[in-house]
Amino acid sequence: MVRGNRKLQTDQEVVHYTGASGLYGILTSKTIWASHASFVNDTEEVVGFLGRVLPVILKPVYERYVAESEYLQQCVQDSRRLGIDLLDHDLKKFVQGFKEAQVRATVHYVVSFCTTSDAWVSQHGLLSQWRGYGRDGGYAIVFDRERLGAFLEQERAVSSSKCNG
Repeated sequence: MVRGNRKLQTDQEVVHYTGASGLYGILTSKTIWASHASFVNDTEEVVGFLGRVLPVILKPVYERYVAESEYLQQCVQDSRRLGIDLLDHDLKKFVQGFKEAQVRATVHYVVSFCTTSDAWVSQHGLLSQWRGYGRDGGYAIVFDRERLGAFLEQERAVSSSKCNG
């Protein structure tokens, strides 16, 4: 690992695991390239967001929307009497529709980072990542979370101005 004997500073640093060829590319180009979502080695990074995270984000919004409508509140109550969770049913349909729209309308690129609060993992790395990237010599590149976030925000602003300008 690049960081030697020091511990990862929880919530202050993130780690990008890569193989020897990935490290060489990062060092020689001074860039990290995002991979198209269909080429990542773990599609759970994209699928997990759509299947688990998106519903958690949308549920309170949907519940507020239903709470503002007497008609929808009545529909929810009627469906509960029939043993149907209408909120859950509709939310699943919405998320499925969102997934289908995303596939048709957008191209996703992914760069993955890890962090941990486990002392042993912070010292030695995440075993699952070493298994995935260690075949040709695995490397863990440590980034300062705040500086990386600020840099990515600058990049987003530049990309947005190019698209809109």
